[in-house]
Amino acid sequence: MQHIATLRAMPATPRASILPLALQAAIAARRTEQLHDLLLQHGPHLFAHAVEALTPRQQADILSLLAPQQRAEVYRHLAPAARRQWLQSATVARQPLTRRLLGTCQRNWHWLLSSLGLVRH
Repeated sequence: MQHIATLRAMPATPRASILPLALQAAIAARRTEQLHDLLLQHGPHLFAHAVEALTPRQQADILSLLAPQQRAEVYRHLAPAARRQWLQSATVARQPLTRRLLGTCQRNWHWLLSSLGLVRH
């Protein structure tokens, strides 16, 4: 809450420009309750607008820390470009893990077959 108190003490800065700073402070501290409070306080439209001002990594962090219903609510208010970017980053992040797991399974399967003497050379 110290970050929020500091932000509130700033001179007359528009609410929309303070919200991204508050979101950054909340994700840096991994404070999900602060994210929920900010969403309730500012509403999904302004919250989504503030999320768009952050880096793709910060956007992904914020959306992943929200409850599924809240995530969907914020997602509906994101601009189409921000939606595509978030979906693309979410799918790209999964792909290398899938390849690594597949490669590991194939190596383990081959090792198992060869140790059982079931592989013909």
